[in-house]
Amino acid sequence: MKKLLLLLTLTTFIFSCTDKDKKDPEPAPELSTLVQGSYKATKLKIDGENKPLVNGRSITMVFTKSTATEVNGIMKYTTEDGDSGAEDLGDVLLKDKGDNGIDLYDGSEKVGNVSKDNLLTVSVFSDGSQIDIVATKK
Repeated sequence: MKKLLLLLTLTTFIFSCTDKDKKDPEPAPELSTLVQGSYKATKLKIDGENKPLVNGRSITMVFTKSTATEVNGIMKYTTEDGDSGAEDLGDVLLKDKGDNGIDLYDGSEKVGNVSKDNLLTVSVFSDGSQIDIVATKK
């Protein structure tokens, strides 16, 4: 009987102890913190046709944090002719897709995704053309 009582006491003691060294897990970073930054385009496709980013042609997208789930975007570009400019992409809403990264929305329309490997893909319909851009985070 004494052995049974001792066993129950030890079992209760072992399972009731907590590890005081354990810290609460760090909160997950905000989606906008994960997405913000500069992305340099590596591929450009317009209406299904590859447009090489050579001879001075470049596209850079810069996202700055607005809120926890929203960034503001600007696309900077340079053409083959040396013309350059910037286009305000406005506010981009972010939605966590778990292992599939973070989806980007313009209002209710999905326009892109940032993968866990910081690969940005954007697909939009603009001025009658389908534009697909793949970019990596700098």
